[in-house]
Amino acid sequence: MQEEIADLLGLTAVHVNRMLHELEGRSLLRRTGRDFMLDLPGLEAMNMIASRTYVQKPPWLPSA
Repeated sequence: MQEEIADLLGLTAVHVNRMLHELEGRSLLRRTGRDFMLDLPGLEAMNMIASRTYVQKPPWLPSA
């Protein structure tokens, strides 16, 4: 999974692994197998992601 994320973002799998571990250490990410749960308000508070409104749900995103 990390290799796929790295390919999509144009990063190395090693870098993706380090960032995922850092986010987990800051309690901004939880991983269960292949599932990821992000703390979006926490990431927004750190300015790690821009606050945005999603107007379209990607077809590959599972229902909540």
